[in-house]
Amino acid sequence: MGNSNSKDKDAASHAANEGEDKTSVCEGCLGPLDQGTKEDGDHEEICANGDLATTPLLKTHTLAVEQDGLMDNVEQNSESPTGEEAPAKTTEKLMEAVMRVTIHTIEGITRDTDVGTDPDPFVEIYANRILLGATRPKKDSNTCEVDESFFIKTKTDPQNIKLRFSLKDKDHMDDDVIGHGYFDLGEEDTTNDQIVHLKWKGKEVGVIKISVDFQNVVIV
Repeated sequence: MGNSNSKDKDAASHAANEGEDKTSVCEGCLGPLDQGTKEDGDHEEICANGDLATTPLLKTHTLAVEQDGLMDNVEQNSESPTGEEAPAKTTEKLMEAVMRVTIHTIEGITRDTDVGTDPDPFVEIYANRILLGATRPKKDSNTCEVDESFFIKTKTDPQNIKLRFSLKDKDHMDDDVIGHGYFDLGEEDTTNDQIVHLKWKGKEVGVIKISVDFQNVVIV
């Protein structure tokens, strides 16, 4: 009986030892791993032949290299030591002064160019006999707001510029002249909100209010 128990114990111990031989621990996941599973392709892909630590270390190193590369790109493209994007370089603006002639209003037209209808007035502006432009016609009006500006770039001394204004009535065929007026910059002490009297054959036929000043414009 004693020998039988001893044999049973030896058999159980031998079976346990055989189980321990057949079962090993994965160095990566620390879980039980039999010899057959260690050669399994699925487990090999997951645990890198039982050394799971190898895979994340390689991945971490690769990521660090990529991050370093990104940081290198940022540092090369940015002049700021803090990593912030450097502001775009701006070109210094070149400014130039130009003369501005503004027509504010047309007022009190008394001359009729068309029988039975009010004029459609507009003003042509000349500087030393050179046409600068014309305001938009106003429909059926003897007095109206205009507020349009015209710009002059000139090498001539502004004191040598004489402005001429021609008030006309817009027609379908030929525009009718209502009257003319002049503004000599060399003879005026102030050029803001000035009244120019318009005449036709020596008789006043209306007035316009103007301003002349200088504006800085950007050269591009």
